[in-house]
Amino acid sequence: MNRQSPLLNRSPWYKTGWLRIVLAVIALVLLNGIFQYVALRFGYKRYFLGFELLVAVVFFALGYRWSGLLLFLSGLVLEIVLGLTGLFHFMNVREALDMAEFALLARPEDIFWFVASLVLVVGCFWVAGTLLSGVRFSRMALIGGVFVVGLTYGQWSISEERGEFFTPVLASQDALLFGSASFLLKNTLDLNRVKQAVDGNPDIEYHKIRHPSAADGIMGESPDSRRILFVISEAWGLPRDPNILEKQILSLRNSAHVQGLELNSVYARGATAAGELRELCGLIPSRMNFGKMTSELVGECLPKKLKTLGYRTVAVHGADSGMYRRSRWYPILGFEQMFFKDDMPASESHCYSFPGYCDRNIFPVVRDQLKNDQVFVYWLTLNTHVPYDRRDISQYREELCSVFTGESSNEMLCNYQNLHAQFFDGLANLIKDDALRGVEVVVVGDHAPIFLDGETRERFERERVPVLHFKVK
Repeated sequence: MNRQSPLLNRSPWYKTGWLRIVLAVIALVLLNGIFQYVALRFGYKRYFLGFELLVAVVFFALGYRWSGLLLFLSGLVLEIVLGLTGLFHFMNVREALDMAEFALLARPEDIFWFVASLVLVVGCFWVAGTLLSGVRFSRMALIGGVFVVGLTYGQWSISEERGEFFTPVLASQDALLFGSASFLLKNTLDLNRVKQAVDGNPDIEYHKIRHPSAADGIMGESPDSRRILFVISEAWGLPRDPNILEKQILSLRNSAHVQGLELNSVYARGATAAGELRELCGLIPSRMNFGKMTSELVGECLPKKLKTLGYRTVAVHGADSGMYRRSRWYPILGFEQMFFKDDMPASESHCYSFPGYCDRNIFPVVRDQLKNDQVFVYWLTLNTHVPYDRRDISQYREELCSVFTGESSNEMLCNYQNLHAQFFDGLANLIKDDALRGVEVVVVGDHAPIFLDGETRERFERERVPVLHFKVK
């Protein structure tokens, strides 16, 4: 009788649990790879393989489906909060959760890609968990244990030399292999509090700024001019090469209507609304729940001070009034009249970079308000918002990009340059009106610009924005 060896009776490896494990690992890497791609594109830090997502997959595979799903959803929210915190320098997790309330006001394209990415992430999780569910518990426990121990040791080996194992936020992105997203998030929040020079008390919703704002440095307690145009320019960053900035403001440099033009810079971190509170109130928010803002919480802000001095206070913004609930808290700051998208004459030119009216169509509204005798006009610009859509540029000028050299001379960067030059060209045209003589103009950035590659981001200071100041003659 022929008796075959037991080894020959075994199924090939690719028909066993080993194939499931290999495919599950591939799905898990792809799952993390999606988050990693976003992190690299927007310039924030995360571990390439997240501990929380791995635990969620294991629980799902072991048959604890609801627990696995809950852990996965928690890990998903954690990754999103980590991204927003790294990008906008939040000091409190609640800030990121508050911002999520306004997600549906984003561009339809952005909403589509966000949803598509979520579907892909959920699919990878489901595939990884389902594949592992067919693997014996003993084998999965062994492989999982070796996997975690090996990755942790690998991370320790990478971080030990620089002493960054317990401070991953200080490590470079390529030195972050495996770890906990919640630990990295805590690290990031702590660093943001230190850089903002605040005590980090979670019960304090608005902290006093420790770095002078543009408004403090220029106007102080009592401004000299009876008419003031104060502009916070969306994503107007401070280039490391001053020639880039000079190209943007060239029309003002050459204008016969500009007197005493000064350029400076101020410290700036956080999202656009944080930049607004920095300049208008001298505060840094630790929450984004502006719907609950009160005058007691923010104190006497600049518009309210000017209002008591007899100024008419006006706020202008081309987006919907519901964004950040500005229509509710602008009056608390001291604005008596507001012009949002719905309050302005209908325009055929809608902004593509962010939903709303293009800045070039708002100059007439600003001009009309500045013709009042004693007025403070605050203008928050809009269409220099990422992704710096070329369709928002009325006359694209290739020569504006000649200042850039190297591989970063890309379309996004050139669009950014054109959009800001277009705004300053419009401002130079605005002040040709003889009725605006004597108006004091201040333009300051809200935060550093967002770009999708590291080389371009390095062209700009990450924690300072420019300030431009002059009077109309």
